[in-house]
Amino acid sequence: MVTILTKTETKQAVGYFRVSSARQAGERHVSLETQKERFISYCQSQRHVAVRTFTDVDTGRRDNRKEYQAMLEFLRRGGADIVVTQYLDRFGRRPQEILQRIWELQGIGVEVRATDEDIGEELILLIRAGIAGAESRKTAARVKANMARAVSKGVHAARSPYGFEGIRRIDPDGRARIAGFVQKPSEVAAIREMYRLAVDENLGMKSIADRLNSAGYRTGNGKMFDPTTLHRILTNEALRGTLVYGRRPRKGNERQDLITIQGFFPAILTDDEWRQLRDRLNLRSNLRPHGRIFVSSYLLSGIARCGHCGGPMVGKTAHVGKYHYRRYYCSRAQKARALCGYYNGHNAEKIDRIVLETLSGYADRDRALEMVGQMAEKQSDRIVEELREVEASIRTCGKDFETHLNLLKCGHISEAQFGIANDPVRLRYDSLLPRRKELQKLALNETRRKAWHEDLAGMLTNFAEDFKNLPVSQQKAKLMEVLEEIKIYRDKTMEIRFRGNPVGS
Repeated sequence: MVTILTKTETKQAVGYFRVSSARQAGERHVSLETQKERFISYCQSQRHVAVRTFTDVDTGRRDNRKEYQAMLEFLRRGGADIVVTQYLDRFGRRPQEILQRIWELQGIGVEVRATDEDIGEELILLIRAGIAGAESRKTAARVKANMARAVSKGVHAARSPYGFEGIRRIDPDGRARIAGFVQKPSEVAAIREMYRLAVDENLGMKSIADRLNSAGYRTGNGKMFDPTTLHRILTNEALRGTLVYGRRPRKGNERQDLITIQGFFPAILTDDEWRQLRDRLNLRSNLRPHGRIFVSSYLLSGIARCGHCGGPMVGKTAHVGKYHYRRYYCSRAQKARALCGYYNGHNAEKIDRIVLETLSGYADRDRALEMVGQMAEKQSDRIVEELREVEASIRTCGKDFETHLNLLKCGHISEAQFGIANDPVRLRYDSLLPRRKELQKLALNETRRKAWHEDLAGMLTNFAEDFKNLPVSQQKAKLMEVLEEIKIYRDKTMEIRFRGNPVGS
């Protein structure tokens, strides 16, 4: 028997890593470590031999980065066959610079590989990144990779949110780290009470703070609760188990990139409870004035508007002997005739009764669905169709750009000619991106609106039953969930406007 031996050539690889500043390379930042881990994993998976690494702590704008130049000299001497980096933008900031450096390496017989992106696709995207600012996509992906690695080690570069405490462990090197989070029972009890007071009793931040302080609850550092602290706690997505990581806007970079990691904390509120809490807070924040509306004993305060001037209807009680009369008045007409020339006052009990009887009339689900169906706008199909057209045009721009880029790479056109040929593509692309974003938002709102119509029909069906025996503050909360406003005219006719969108959308 003859045995044939096949020789397989093993390629040698170097890794190139870069961060922009020494601060990013510090102990609490894992960008360089993540890049190194990606390099090692890639070499192992591709059966390459990792022979050396080069690391720069310098801006990508500089051409004379020390380690990059050392890597070039090493490669020119035949030190390796492949350069591996996490992202191509480690080579530089401007697309033209990156392309030149890739082609320079290819010119000396060295291949370039990126562990976290497709080289072929990214070469196409490089100039497009300069056209449309796609750098934010890479930034977000890098931060996600670094945060994912940090999460796996229990790293949380901030103090534990209210309701949680970190589980500390000692590493073999003697350093303490947080290996996870658990709920803190005393603080969880306070959060559950905050939730109940906000959602079930429809109380504002000051009232909730007064209740909590009276019941003996305290903040994490043992102080009394105040409205600002409460708002910060109740709007923190840690309550549903989510870590939201972002960087503060800086001068010249006003855009804020947010990274969310689900399941980072053990959730205190369910997703449905979180939605109800968010909707309640949004509803309260959108109504003016805040305090008087919610503490008023008048059911329609904050909802009723004058049909003539649009001003708010306010409740006032007049005492005549042993009798007292509760009435709604146009607040503008009460201030000056120039603001509203109509005396628009009505018996509060009669107006409340008419509104509740009208809402009770939708207890039949078919009727409720018919009513909310009439509220739906007939533009969903138009939005979807236009969005498809815009996305097709964006793809065409990408193909045109790829054609020009291939001509540039092959030397058929110069960089100046490439710029001239690509200018119309750039202008077209720049005009399409904002429209696509706008259409995507409209399409999402249409989807939410359709779901909201179903929910609204269900709330109206059960409205009369749910409304019984509730205190006025909770009745008002129920009304605000389904009603946008009620316009009341001098002749007692009314226009009831239901919410056409989910609260806070």
